[in-house]
Amino acid sequence: MVAFGDALNDALRKMPPEMTAHCVEYQTLKEEVYCTSREKKLGAPQSNLTNPFLQLLNHSIDQLNRYYSAELQRTQTRLLSLHRTAAAADGKTAIDSLKEEARSIGDHLVLLESFTKINSIALVKICKKYDKNHHSNTMSWLTMRMPEEPINALKLDPYLLRLSDVWQAVREAEAGASAEGGVWTAPTSFERSTTKYWVKTNEVLLVVTKILEHVPCLIYGRKNPGKARSKAQMLMDTIDQNTGFWSWISSLYLDN
Repeated sequence: MVAFGDALNDALRKMPPEMTAHCVEYQTLKEEVYCTSREKKLGAPQSNLTNPFLQLLNHSIDQLNRYYSAELQRTQTRLLSLHRTAAAADGKTAIDSLKEEARSIGDHLVLLESFTKINSIALVKICKKYDKNHHSNTMSWLTMRMPEEPINALKLDPYLLRLSDVWQAVREAEAGASAEGGVWTAPTSFERSTTKYWVKTNEVLLVVTKILEHVPCLIYGRKNPGKARSKAQMLMDTIDQNTGFWSWISSLYLDN
């Protein structure tokens, strides 16, 4: 079994410096666990308000939330801008630059998912370590708090749907035509041919972003999201956090 410290360091190495700078200060928190423990044994009085570990823990959570929220806002701006550019493009537009930006956004979404997962695990690990050494109940506090924090409450689903729209517009721009058709209707009969692949759970989002380069996300009853959308519609578009990318019905097979 790989120690969490090694797993954390491995994840941090794959992140850009500006992202790692906002991660949980795990090693500092770990040192504070034992430092606070020594002070407790020496009889130094402490309250939750003055406890250095809890102060640092709160600071880490606030730092995660600020960075994650800001990055989602920045990603939304990039997606809307790229979608408008692609939707207004003709065959003469530099398609390669549109594709490069779309891939860059997809890669960033994958990094953001890794950011949320590894930092959420780090918080759980360090709180368990603190509770073990101090006979405390910090984990209960963390469990109650985290579901409402932006790092957990703000999902990536709507950004994946927007990325799907972007790639659809890019494909249409490359083809030099717009699919003006309306709502997709399922055929009454068809022959199914599928190939299944084993994918690590932590790489599912990466695979999804690569698939979106070639085929859009299909949503029943939705009109074509590519170039056919009006500029006025584009300008009013926002990222709806209630939009879900994953369906309750899935063709994924989970191996235990």
